[in-house]
Amino acid sequence: AFSMAAFIPFQPACWNAMPYDWSMRAVMAFWTSFSEVAAPAAPSPDAERPIAMESTGVYWKPVGHALEGRFELVLANAMFIRNIPGRKSDVKDAEWIADLLAHGLLRGSFVPPEKVQELRDLTRTRKQLTREITRHTQRIQKTLEDANLKLTEVISSIVGVTGRAILRAIIAGEDDPERLVELAGGRLKAPKPALLDALTGRITDHHRFM
Repeated sequence: AFSMAAFIPFQPACWNAMPYDWSMRAVMAFWTSFSEVAAPAAPSPDAERPIAMESTGVYWKPVGHALEGRFELVLANAMFIRNIPGRKSDVKDAEWIADLLAHGLLRGSFVPPEKVQELRDLTRTRKQLTREITRHTQRIQKTLEDANLKLTEVISSIVGVTGRAILRAIIAGEDDPERLVELAGGRLKAPKPALLDALTGRITDHHRFM
């Protein structure tokens, strides 16, 4: 049984003989570069052995990807392998995980196939980008309010075609409401007097910079 504990640049690991023999234990450490992880040292490299790892966020992935396909990987939930509270270290954690693995007390977590992992990464990234767009839009709205511009009351989206055209003109230095209204698209339903009132404010260089 071969186990790895914390996933940091300097990685402790513990090897146990199978069948379990306390006297046949070895603790070693290695750097978590790909070349080091892809060929971990062990007293009996020819023996088939499972490798247990603690699933700590996404930090297990670089190690797991380097080892999968050559070993039986057991990804253990950190909640299920808690040791007795007290003095803890990465070496002790590695020894504890190796003991649990050797006695068959570890239940591996579900690891989806590589294509599913890639799809998850894409959907999570898209979700995060959508949230960032919303946050930036709200920041722009706050800046417009600070400049006494009520643009959000006359157009549905300040990041639409009309909104972007007006924002670009304001950033370029334009502050004449008459000229800004001319940038409004033909599909805009708000009447011209409402647009003029919404675009009349106090625009400073700081607002343009923001």
